[in-house]
Amino acid sequence: MIRAVISLGTNSTRLLVIRDLPGGQAEQLEHRSIGTRLGEGLLERGALGEHAMRRTLDAIGTFVERARAHEASVEVIATSAMRRANNADAFAARVEGLCGAPLSILSGDEEAASSFAGATYAQNVALGRLAVLDVGGGSTECAVGRAQTLERSLSIEIGAVRLAERFPRLLGTARPEEAIEEAAAARSFAREVLRPLRTLPPAAEVRAVAGTPLTLGAIVASTDIDRVRGRVLTRVE
Repeated sequence: MIRAVISLGTNSTRLLVIRDLPGGQAEQLEHRSIGTRLGEGLLERGALGEHAMRRTLDAIGTFVERARAHEASVEVIATSAMRRANNADAFAARVEGLCGAPLSILSGDEEAASSFAGATYAQNVALGRLAVLDVGGGSTECAVGRAQTLERSLSIEIGAVRLAERFPRLLGTARPEEAIEEAAAARSFAREVLRPLRTLPPAAEVRAVAGTPLTLGAIVASTDIDRVRGRVLTRVE
């Protein structure tokens, strides 16, 4: 069986196509990501903008064509932006009409569990407890467990897009001294919001997923994001 999932994030829309293999394994056939900024200007609550929805629908249309080329079944999921939007139901109907599959909006707990499952699938598992950190555009999840068994997770409503929009001088238009000042304020705010992560049990290994750590890894390695999977980033980096 060949299956495709389209994921609508706050910052990016992604496609994953896999073929099921014997023994519960799977083979990745295709993976794509398009920056659609669905959550642009959404902040804590509000409506998804028409331009943002149109960008996302265009990406979905492209991905549905790719899924059909593989003769794959299609599922569609969404995360933080759709959890917050007051016009989520109307947009979900547009998505379903385009791809012929209902849109499932994951809760924060479901998103954290999915990140943990993905980061530990068919991988060597640390001997001790493993943490999976998912820094998204609209929310941040951290899940901990042992031997692919989830023990506890947290989803916190802060992400790269929401933080930048809350502190707009981070977006590239400020003078250097203003940007430095804004970055300090953003770090202080983020540190306070992320404080609940301290209640999670300690882990022997941390695995980071999603666009933010991939971008960091690409910068450190002077390469593109498709070539940094599995790279170890030090705290200093």
